[in-house]
Amino acid sequence: MDILVLGGGPAGATAAIYAARGGQSVTLVYEDGGALARAERIENYYGFPTSITGPDLFRQGLEQARAMGVTIVKAQILGLGFGQEGLEAETTAGTLAAPAVILATGTQRRRPYRVETKPCSLACSTTASI
Repeated sequence: MDILVLGGGPAGATAAIYAARGGQSVTLVYEDGGALARAERIENYYGFPTSITGPDLFRQGLEQARAMGVTIVKAQILGLGFGQEGLEAETTAGTLAAPAVILATGTQRRRPYRVETKPCSLACSTTASI
């Protein structure tokens, strides 16, 4: 394996696809679909003139990567470090080693930021809470 991609969302799948197109041997590891898999509808996404569901976009990305020869592994990533063969990722499916790793682990949704205001005079103050 030349490149290990950690994360299966749009960034990870795209990185894996282009690395494979460049002749690299690629393995992509993902735990679940993350925030994308929970998205009801994605709009204004490049290549999709109409909306698509998050799970469909996630599935199509992995299918395209697999069609390019990318090995797909569904596992939780437990740790990342250096080993004899380069970088090593400890996963629930075992240890995976590669000379290069692409981190595309995504994000998680946060509660919306809320600003609370209080009645004030000329010298107003605003407090923010999350």
